Amino acid sequence: MRVQVLWACGRHLANHLCEAPELIQGKRCIELGAGIGLTGIAAAALGASEVVLTDVPAAMSLLRANAAAASASHEGCRLIAQELLWGEQAHIEQALSRGAYEVVLGADILYFQSKEDVVKLVATMDGLLAAGGAVLLAYEWREDWETTDAFHCECAARGLHSEQRPLRGPLGEVDEDEAVLLFVSRGGSGLPTRASASLALL
Repeated sequence: MRVQVLWACGRHLANHLCEAPELIQGKRCIELGAGIGLTGIAAAALGASEVVLTDVPAAMSLLRANAAAASASHEGCRLIAQELLWGEQAHIEQALSRGAYEVVLGADILYFQSKEDVVKLVATMDGLLAAGGAVLLAYEWREDWETTDAFHCECAARGLHSEQRPLRGPLGEVDEDEAVLLFVSRGGSGLPTRASASLALL
């Protein structure tokens, strides 16, 4: 089942957070389509103040087990897992019960989707994102022009600035045909100076 697979983009994004921990240190984070929870658990280990791992119902048993196991090692971070279906306002409001998120994370959650599904994804990101916050999506390039175009257009329609940068692999390699980082913010803001420098070095 897909939700139990560790995809390359999850490793890439977790590695990127390790290289630039200032992106999430002391911040409230939420991971969309978390799968087994690698990226969000890495954020907890690197000093996030709170991490919420979310996915579809079929993923929740394993995701909750992983969150519980990791919580024992990261007592300084509130780490939980909960169901979140994109575009479902009740789920978004439940995730917002403790406030909006400074960082929204996602790994390999944008791929050959309908425009309707892309709209739901961006609406969910927009609804969860705090003022001055940032979305970090690791994306494997699959020559899926329609999905990526729909994503950037929907971001623009909501006043979100999106840009694409190469993403380092676990061994430091950069392959723009394999993985990229989609950085989304409101009006082009959201990254601290050091984090901007970290992105510039990619």
